[in-house]
Amino acid sequence: MTSIKSIENWILQYYNRGKKTKEIHSNSVCDYQKEGWENHMKKHHLYSSIALLLVCLLGLLTACGAPMGEGSLDNGDITYEYLVEEYSDMLLTDGAEHLIGSVELSTAEDGAPQIILHPKEASSKANDDGTYTVSSYAINRVLYLADNAYAVCGEEETILGDGEFLLSIPDEFDDSIMYDVYAMEDQILLILHNPLYVLPEAK
Repeated sequence: MTSIKSIENWILQYYNRGKKTKEIHSNSVCDYQKEGWENHMKKHHLYSSIALLLVCLLGLLTACGAPMGEGSLDNGDITYEYLVEEYSDMLLTDGAEHLIGSVELSTAEDGAPQIILHPKEASSKANDDGTYTVSSYAINRVLYLADNAYAVCGEEETILGDGEFLLSIPDEFDDSIMYDVYAMEDQILLILHNPLYVLPEAK
C-alpha cells in the first residue's frame, strides 16, 4: 500500500516538472518574440534604405533633366551643338517662334530687364562666303529672358546663364550682332549668337 509520503513525493515531482515545462515554454515564447522583433527591425531598416535610395535617384534624375540657368552651368551634357541641332527643334515642336534679329537691353517700368528685339529677315540664298544678308522687316518687339533660358554669346560659342547673357549685351546698341531667338509669347527660351547673319552694308 502506497504511503502518504510517497504520494506527496509524486505530487511534488509532478508539480516541479509542470513548472519547469511552463518555464521552458515561456522562455521559448520570449525568444520567438525577440527573434520576430529583430526580423521586423531588419526589414524596417531595409525598407528605409530602399526608400532613401529611390529619393536620391529621383533627385539626380530631376537635376539632370532640369533646364540650365544660373548656377547649373556645369552640366556637361549641354553643348552648343545640342542647343542648335536638337533643343531648338524641340522648342519649335512645342510651339516656340523662331525670330532673327539684333537685341538691345532696356528696362521696364517696374525695373525688370527687358530685351528689345530688332527683327530681321534673312535671305534664302547664302552669299559666296556662306553668310546670309538680313534686312529689317517688322517693328521692334519687347521680350523678356526666361529664368531657365539658354544663351550663347560671341563667336566662342560660350553658353551663358540668363543673368550673364544680360550683362554681355553691349551698353551701346550694335545692330550688326545678330541672334537666332526662340520665344514663346514674350519669353525668350533660347537665344544664339549667329555670325552668319550680316547687314547689307557689310557686304
